[in-house]
Amino acid sequence: MQHAGKRGVRSAVARLWLNCRGGFELREPRRGAIAILWRGSPSSLSGHVAFVERVTRSRINSLGSNQGDEFSISRYRMNRVLGYRWPR
Repeated sequence: MQHAGKRGVRSAVARLWLNCRGGFELREPRRGAIAILWRGSPSSLSGHVAFVERVTRSRINSLGSNQGDEFSISRYRMNRVLGYRWPR
């Protein structure tokens, strides 16, 4: 985000994006938005952050790094999403 001139969270903790002051919350997914997902269980501290590439009725395709140990597009069910953010 810094390289794009946008404010990020300056941390590898994915869930910090839920309270990021450098963007605003979206109620629905939108292409290009930042998706914050849980990993392990919804109550765990583990998470993942990726860009929304495509939206279907029950899934999002997300563009991110460290998805299967590579930069790729991965599919996630909507119930894995904790929130969406749009950078300012």
